[in-house]
Amino acid sequence: KILPIVNEYKNVKIMKVIALEDLWINRVCAHINCDLPSAKDAIKDNCGYLSVINSKTEFMTDAIESNPFESTHFAWIDFNITYVFHEFEYVLKYLRFLSMRPFKTPMMVVPGCWKKWEGANPGVNYDYQILDQIHWRFCGGFFIGDKQSILDFAEYYRIHFVNFVNKYKKLVWEVNFWAWLNATTDWEPTWFLA
Repeated sequence: KILPIVNEYKNVKIMKVIALEDLWINRVCAHINCDLPSAKDAIKDNCGYLSVINSKTEFMTDAIESNPFESTHFAWIDFNITYVFHEFEYVLKYLRFLSMRPFKTPMMVVPGCWKKWEGANPGVNYDYQILDQIHWRFCGGFFIGDKQSILDFAEYYRIHFVNFVNKYKKLVWEVNFWAWLNATTDWEPTWFLA
């Protein structure tokens, strides 16, 4: 149903369709009995939703490998990004500006709200912050980087997500995993307060 609409716009390409059960995250979690966060939204934060948001690097890898526009840099932009900012026209104008400006290489930029998570400290239940409530070190709706930096991010995911779910037995929001990844590995994107 969407293809006739998309065919009118040469700047829009539909990537391959992936069934929910075929996502890499689901294949990993199928072998591990993962719980969901205790502070989840009862309607939205189900296994399917958490699997999809944790699949952003898988979707980005697919876009980079097919690279229909021969791009050097790629951005993840959530479908509802204009809703988040409440300024539809400004957001679209700024995204157009970003699409035309040159970027450095290497580059991996991820906006966020909170300072870096430092891991377990005495007297602070950081496991709860990462495992059971949303952790806004990073905003998941947008990130941008050059091809290799995003592929490196995807590789960090493939290596460390398995360790994370094996250790904690939790399927958490992607931003929580990113905060954990940032605190426990050498993955260090450029962060800015959003």
